[in-house]
Amino acid sequence: MSASCRIRPARRADLPTLFALLRQMADYERLLHRFTATETALAAALFTPCPLAHAVLAERGDVAVGLAIWTYSFQTFRCDRVLFVEDVFVIESERGNGTGYALFRHLAGEALEQGCERMEWRVLDWNEPALRFYDRLGAKPPPAGWVRRELSADALHALAGR
Repeated sequence: MSASCRIRPARRADLPTLFALLRQMADYERLLHRFTATETALAAALFTPCPLAHAVLAERGDVAVGLAIWTYSFQTFRCDRVLFVEDVFVIESERGNGTGYALFRHLAGEALEQGCERMEWRVLDWNEPALRFYDRLGAKPPPAGWVRRELSADALHALAGR
């Protein structure tokens, strides 16, 4: 593991960097064809009085080498917050240098500061390096019986009656 990186809150001035890292992540995840984000939309999600999401950058020197974006959800049975990790991405040259660990450590601290007793995220089933990394962190699959569902595009509009 090389010298540690610095984790800091993302600022509006970081939009081009955040956007470029998100685009790299979409390419890595083989989902560039689904990448429709714009810097304007990203700014509206992160840098408003009531943001939809929160972001940090990992830097080594003055170079951004990774990011984390998260939101909060609500667990009704316990009436508490859950930190949902939407995205963590580390550039290829930084993988294995502790940057991913630093980002997840930051997120764990953020979760505890906000009263969360749990963090959740999704990972692509083919991403073996990420799965091994998460296992080393102590992450476990969700309890058996829970199956993810998604409603989008035409089905979402149809259900809304539009």
